[in-house]
Amino acid sequence: MKHLILFFILFNCLLSTQAQDTLYRTNGKIQVVKIIEVNQQQVKYKNPNGQGGPLFVLSKSEVAKIVYESGNVDQINSEVKSVYESTSNNVWKEKVEDDLLHKNFNRRMIEINLPDYFFGSVTLAYQYFTKNGDYALRVPVSIGLYGIGLNKYATLEDQYGKQGYYRERKKFSTGFDCNYFPTGQGKVRYYVGPSIELGWFDYSEDQYLSSYPYTRSNVKQKANFQSIILQNGFLFQPTSNINFSLNIGLGYTRERYIRKDISNQYPEDYYAENNHIFAFRAGMCVGYRF
Repeated sequence: MKHLILFFILFNCLLSTQAQDTLYRTNGKIQVVKIIEVNQQQVKYKNPNGQGGPLFVLSKSEVAKIVYESGNVDQINSEVKSVYESTSNNVWKEKVEDDLLHKNFNRRMIEINLPDYFFGSVTLAYQYFTKNGDYALRVPVSIGLYGIGLNKYATLEDQYGKQGYYRERKKFSTGFDCNYFPTGQGKVRYYVGPSIELGWFDYSEDQYLSSYPYTRSNVKQKANFQSIILQNGFLFQPTSNINFSLNIGLGYTRERYIRKDISNQYPEDYYAENNHIFAFRAGMCVGYRF
C-alpha cells in the first residue's frame, strides 16, 4: 500500500512537471511557464515548478505568442518592431512593439527647407539612406531668388553683412552632408553629422578714386564662401512617405571677396580678401520618401 501511494505521488509530480507552456516575449526572451489566464489586456502565469509560487502578470503588448503544452499556438502579436513610449514619470524608454518604420523604410527622400524662402532662397535636397538606416548621404541645392530674377528688391549688403549662406543676394550654393542615425530609422529619430557647403553671392563696396576727379562709387562685387558645419537634428516620420525634420548646425565659414580696384592704374586687375567667421545654420524641412 505504501508503495502504491508513493507511486501515485511521483506520477502526479511527473504530470505537474510536464504541464509546461512556452511564452515568447516581444523582447526576444523565451520562458517556460504555466499559463494561468489570458484575458483581453493581460497574460497571467506562474513558474512551472512552483504552482504555489507568485503570480506574474504581463501586458499582452509584451507577448508575441504562447505555445501550450498541447501544441496549440496563441499568436498575440504577429509583428515585433521597435517603438518609444513614455512612462508615468515622463522617462522615455525603448520597448519592442509596433514600429513598422524601423526596418521597412524607403531609402530615398527629396525635401524642401521652408525657412530659407524667407531669407531669399529656395533650397531642395536629395537624401539617400543606407540599407540598415544608420547613415544617410544628403546633397542640398540652394538657389537665390535674386539670382533668378524673383527678388528684385534684395538688399545689396556690404562685406560686413549677413553670413554668406543667408545673403539676400546669394546666387547659388550646394554641398554634401553625411548624417548618422544612432538608433536607425523610425517615427522619431535623432541624427548628427558633418556638412560641407560652398556658394556664391554679390556684395557692395565703397571705392574711392585717389586721383582726379576723386570720385566715390558704390560697386557691386562678387564673393564666394565655403563652410564646414557640424549639424544635428530630429527626423519625424508620421507615415512611410511623409517626413519632417528640424536641424541646427554650428561651424566655420570662409568668405572670399573678389575685388576690382578702380583706383589702380591697371583697372582690369582683381584681388581677393578672405574673411573667417563663425557659421550658423538652421532648417525645418518637409520631405517625401520613396
